[in-house]
Amino acid sequence: MAVRYRDARACVILLVVRQGAVFLVERAEICGHDIKRRSCVAYQGYLVAAGDNSAELVPAIGPFGELCLYSAYRALHERLVRAYGEPPERGSAFRVAADVLGARLYLFAHCVAVNIDNGKQAFGTLVFLAGDIVKEHLADLCGLLKSLAFDPILGGVKLIAEAWDAGGLYQVGSFPSWHRWAEWNGRYRDDLRKFLKGDSHLAWDAAQRITGSRDLYDPTYRGYNASVNFLTCHDGFTLYDMYSYNEKHNLENGWNNTDGANDNNSWNCGAEGETDDYNINNLRIKMVKNAFATLMCSQGPALFLAGDEFCNTQFGNNNAYCQDNIISWLDWTRKEKHKDVFEFFKYMIAFRKRFHIITDSRGKSTCSYPPVSIHSNVAWSAKYYDDTRMIGIMYAGASLKQQGLDEFVYFGVNAYWDYVNVELPDLPEGYHWKLYVNTGNEPQDVILEDRNVILYDKRINMAGRSVIVAVGERY
Repeated sequence: MAVRYRDARACVILLVVRQGAVFLVERAEICGHDIKRRSCVAYQGYLVAAGDNSAELVPAIGPFGELCLYSAYRALHERLVRAYGEPPERGSAFRVAADVLGARLYLFAHCVAVNIDNGKQAFGTLVFLAGDIVKEHLADLCGLLKSLAFDPILGGVKLIAEAWDAGGLYQVGSFPSWHRWAEWNGRYRDDLRKFLKGDSHLAWDAAQRITGSRDLYDPTYRGYNASVNFLTCHDGFTLYDMYSYNEKHNLENGWNNTDGANDNNSWNCGAEGETDDYNINNLRIKMVKNAFATLMCSQGPALFLAGDEFCNTQFGNNNAYCQDNIISWLDWTRKEKHKDVFEFFKYMIAFRKRFHIITDSRGKSTCSYPPVSIHSNVAWSAKYYDDTRMIGIMYAGASLKQQGLDEFVYFGVNAYWDYVNVELPDLPEGYHWKLYVNTGNEPQDVILEDRNVILYDKRINMAGRSVIVAVGERY
């Protein structure tokens, strides 16, 4: 398969990916010069950025198969600037870059969905990362996004957008979707980070984020999977660092600590960085578990950073892309050190999969309870005040496993620093609440499913900075 393009300034050529190697087409003309067949070992694919008399490979697919349009675009733009200098009217090089983001990367996107060797469709993910210069060509890109949304070859590919960029373009909740594009929900990250560490005026916003952010993604138009929920990602603090540092520590990056975000919404739990204080370390682990339990009990696809499951740290560096050392590596020795956190992550992931009503159920239960209901420390009351720091969410729906059986899951989070007495909702006759998780307990007593802890009076005195998960079981 060979694709050829000509351009007065530059050219991007579609490469063929076969069995882990990337092959340039047999012969291709770039700015009047022939580029003969060559290959290189690679895990996915590349783009070729060409100047007057040379060409270079630009990575366009990330380590997990995601199409990194932003990084490919930036690399191509830098290549053009090196070759021709800054265009006087932000013209030719930027125009070429926009053109690349259009038809040429559109063609390359098919490599994500199609196995070139046998023509069979494969599952993949296309991630669109808008750059700061992309704003100038937003109209052109909307056409590209629409084409990708309705392309039959990409029908089995998940389309996900990071709907903001360094230039100030922020489209969370308003990214053009055509019922196909999902979004990284930056509001979920920001609102939940602030709420979980105890900030005020956030209870209602936190409840909205946990229940699918319907104020941003109306399911009538966006479906139920438009909000990709996350608290950590490739940028910023790891989950452990989020509760170990108030400030970023990026001096080793070489820019005098000016790089990286300043609005991390983190909390060091009482000491900056590593400490021998037993209580602070215990609190940090509890906060990590609270955050992950919240993510797993939220409606919408969930995303978390590799290494969070064993408290990986970047030592306070929130912009570690330029580090190739212990700062950016995964320290697998921490998996044994934080084995209880690793087991908690495993349990919560399995819990989310077992109880489809958190993610899949859209209809009412047989007892006519709503699929989702929001509560305060008083059942069936969502009257929140500026200082409210306890919220409860109940999911209800008909069981897929047994006809006539209902499922109920209650998730409660107390972000206050002291005990709060919480009333759970009444259940239909024949059901009672059984406590499955309580992070307010000692680490060895957090997972309680096998302990048969029944809340007969539908009440629990929640410890400060803790979450609970209860299941309505038939007796």
